Amino acid sequence: MAAARRELFAGPGAATAVSDAWPMRHLVLASVLWPALITGVFRSWAVHRSRSPAA
Repeated sequence: MAAARRELFAGPGAATAVSDAWPMRHLVLASVLWPALITGVFRSWAVHRSRSPAA
Protein backbone atom coordinates (compact mmCIF):
# COMPACT_ATOMS: atom_id res chain seq x y z
CA MET A 1 0.00 0.00 0.00
CA ALA A 2 2.78 2.43 0.84
CA ALA A 3 4.48 1.86 -2.51
CA ALA A 4 1.18 2.39 -4.33
CA ARG A 5 0.66 5.70 -2.53
CA ARG A 6 4.18 6.79 -3.41
CA GLU A 7 3.57 5.98 -7.07
CA LEU A 8 0.23 7.79 -7.14
CA PHE A 9 1.10 10.92 -5.19
CA ALA A 10 4.86 11.40 -5.32
CA GLY A 11 5.27 11.32 -9.09
CA PRO A 12 7.34 9.16 -11.40
CA GLY A 13 10.42 7.46 -10.03
CA ALA A 14 9.35 7.84 -6.41
CA ALA A 15 8.95 4.13 -5.71
CA THR A 16 12.43 3.01 -4.76
CA ALA A 17 11.75 -0.69 -4.10
CA VAL A 18 13.05 -2.82 -6.97
CA SER A 19 11.35 -6.18 -7.22
CA ASP A 20 9.98 -8.53 -9.85
CA ALA A 21 7.06 -9.53 -7.66
CA TRP A 22 3.68 -8.98 -9.34
CA PRO A 23 2.30 -6.71 -6.57
CA MET A 24 5.37 -4.48 -6.80
CA ARG A 25 5.07 -4.14 -10.57
CA HIS A 26 1.31 -3.45 -10.47
CA LEU A 27 0.97 -1.41 -7.28
CA VAL A 28 -2.39 0.23 -7.82
CA LEU A 29 -4.05 -2.88 -9.24
CA ALA A 30 -2.81 -5.01 -6.34
CA SER A 31 -4.04 -2.38 -3.87
CA VAL A 32 -7.53 -2.69 -5.34
CA LEU A 33 -7.65 -6.45 -5.95
CA TRP A 34 -6.44 -7.74 -2.58
CA PRO A 35 -9.12 -5.95 -0.50
CA ALA A 36 -11.77 -6.94 -3.05
CA LEU A 37 -10.68 -10.58 -2.87
CA ILE A 38 -10.65 -10.61 0.93
CA THR A 39 -14.04 -8.90 1.08
CA GLY A 40 -15.52 -11.37 -1.41
CA VAL A 41 -14.28 -14.40 0.50
CA PHE A 42 -15.48 -13.21 3.89
CA ARG A 43 -18.77 -11.86 2.53
CA SER A 44 -19.53 -15.27 0.98
CA TRP A 45 -18.60 -16.99 4.24
CA ALA A 46 -20.80 -14.64 6.28
CA VAL A 47 -23.81 -15.11 3.99
CA HIS A 48 -23.38 -18.88 4.14
CA ARG A 49 -23.15 -18.79 7.94
CA SER A 50 -26.21 -16.53 8.26
CA ARG A 51 -28.35 -18.80 6.07
CA SER A 52 -27.43 -22.08 7.73
CA PRO A 53 -29.66 -23.28 10.58
CA ALA A 54 -28.50 -22.50 14.08
CA ALA A 55 -27.10 -25.45 16.00
